[in-house]
Amino acid sequence: MKTGQLLPPPLCYIGQVVPELKSNEVLLLLKDIWSYMRVNVPVPTSFVQDPVSKKFIRNSDFQKVDSIFTERLRLTALNNVETLGFLYQKLFPMSATANT
Repeated sequence: MKTGQLLPPPLCYIGQVVPELKSNEVLLLLKDIWSYMRVNVPVPTSFVQDPVSKKFIRNSDFQKVDSIFTERLRLTALNNVETLGFLYQKLFPMSATANT
C-alpha cells in the first residue's frame, strides 16, 4: 500500500511495527487503517504527474494525515517503547509533531 501511495506516513510503516505488537494492538491499528481508507478513497484526481519522471505521485495533501488515524499508532509506539523506540522518529518526525 506504500508503493501504490495508498497509505501516507506514518500509516505506511505499520508493517515494520506489527511483528512487535500483541494481536489486540494489531487489530486496533488495522481498524485505523480501514477508517483512513474509507475516508480517503484514492481517486485519479488525487495524483499528479511528475514532469521529470513522468510517474504519477500523490498530491501534497497526501502527507497531511488527520491525527484521528494516527493517534493510536503513536500511543502504541510509546507503550512499546522498548521494542519500537527506534522507529518512533521515523513514524513521527519532529517537524510533523511540532505543528500539532
